[in-house]
Amino acid sequence: MEAKEQSKAFEAKFADPRILLLHLDHADRRRQTAQAMGYVETPLLILQDNRTYWPPRSSFLQSLITPFEEPSTGGVSPILEARHRQHPVSWKGFWNFLGMAYLTRRSFEYCATYGIDGGISTLAGRFGVFRTSNYASKEFLDGYLNVYVLWGMIGPLNADDDKFHTRWLIEHDWKIKLQAGPESTATTELGERPKLNEQILRWMRTTWRSNPRQLLLHY
Repeated sequence: MEAKEQSKAFEAKFADPRILLLHLDHADRRRQTAQAMGYVETPLLILQDNRTYWPPRSSFLQSLITPFEEPSTGGVSPILEARHRQHPVSWKGFWNFLGMAYLTRRSFEYCATYGIDGGISTLAGRFGVFRTSNYASKEFLDGYLNVYVLWGMIGPLNADDDKFHTRWLIEHDWKIKLQAGPESTATTELGERPKLNEQILRWMRTTWRSNPRQLLLHY
């Protein structure tokens, strides 16, 4: 009932017939993404988290699609900054600061490793631009929906899709680009309790679920 009401509100606000709203009864990020792949008709597609926001300028998208002029580019990521909640000195403000500090540290890490040798540990799952021909392929979707760890005992995974994107592009000899200029910066909501605690728990799981396999990749 809640999803139906939200759908009506969305369709009332966005009446453009080019906008198609899809729904799955069970919340599963990977299957939700795979469901939408069959409807993409453009050469490039954008995967965006519902808590990530574009800056209000046309140069943002232009800066992200420019690297695709190189035929070997498979995915492009912007820099993400956490939205400051403007909390006063408080418990909520402390958790907001921790989230912002984490995201800032990761952005510096990505810029540094990419600037040194073009490497990046993980293509951001919150916002990215990709070639549709890759992500709508049967080979990609079969792997995307059937990730198992610990010798097949745990899975299929719903989380860690950003790790899968990164591995798949590298394993199939596609280049990953990072656009780090001021015109290529988006914002995202991160860092308030209890949401931050849940995110930290997922990141901890990633340490043993996906990172060991990630270390075996060769850029």
